[in-house]
Amino acid sequence: MLKQYKTQTNVGVGAGIVAQVVGVSMLNSSSSDERAVLGVLVLLIGFVLFLWGCGCYAKAKGYSGFLGILGLLSLPGLVILACLSDRHKEGALSRKGPEKAVHDDLSALERLSALREKGVLTEEEFVQKKTELFR
Repeated sequence: MLKQYKTQTNVGVGAGIVAQVVGVSMLNSSSSDERAVLGVLVLLIGFVLFLWGCGCYAKAKGYSGFLGILGLLSLPGLVILACLSDRHKEGALSRKGPEKAVHDDLSALERLSALREKGVLTEEEFVQKKTELFR
């Protein structure tokens, strides 16, 4: 899970749930139209925050932020997002870290270049291996 989205996910989902609960309780205990309108407003803000948090959660797991639309299902949608595999755990960047992955790629490129200079690889083989390396 990407750290840059983790905080946004927690804020969006957490604040969204709290705002929805507050909005519903304001609606249920409203004795005036003004308080009911305020309750609806708080409820809608909570709903938007929750959707945004679900979108950040999807991005943090390596999916499109549009999967945040699962937030329309409320907590079942969040459970579905939680069940999705984390694509970043499956990739090399999460295991090695971005700096290590870049260093490994540069080392591999240097080795390929040395093999080309020694005549072990042809120019076409070098280009093919380089292309595979940076996919």
